[in-house]
This record gives sequence, structure tokens and C-alpha cells, in this order.
Amino acid sequence: LLRSLCGIPRLEGRILAMMFKAQLEPDMDELLQQVDSLKAACEAVQGSAELQALMQIVLHIGNALNAGTTRGNAAGFRPSALLKLA
Repeated sequence: LLRSLCGIPRLEGRILAMMFKAQLEPDMDELLQQVDSLKAACEAVQGSAELQALMQIVLHIGNALNAGTTRGNAAGFRPSALLKLA
């Protein structure tokens, strides 16, 4: 048996390809589940009226604090600015 295996051309590459193929489907299933979770989280964030209201309040407070400066009356803010609130 061992002698017949040694006669197979490119045996190592073939075995590695078979192992890769065997592992590919489980890896893809896990990745697709993670993508679905990420899509659901994005949809929840985009559809959240509470989050939109909170962002509106943060914008209004920032504009009030920066009134009379070049930064006052902003139309938006960077998400990184939320770290300053913590």
C-alpha cells in the first residue's frame, strides 16, 4: 500500500487540496453566519429611531457649546467625536 502511494504523482499537493476542499464548506458556513449577523446589526442601527434621536441631541448640544465660533451650526459630526462624551 505504501509503495503504491509513493507512485502517485504530486501526492502531497493532492492531499493538501483535498484537505482544503474538505474544510472550505464549514469555513464558508461560519463566515456567512457572521456576515448575516453583521447585516442584521447594520439594519438595526440604521432603523433605530432612538439612536437617530440621540445623535440629533448630541449635534444640538455640540452646536450650542460651539455657538459663536466657526464650529457652531454644524450639519453633522464625526463618529469619533462621540468618544469625547464618555
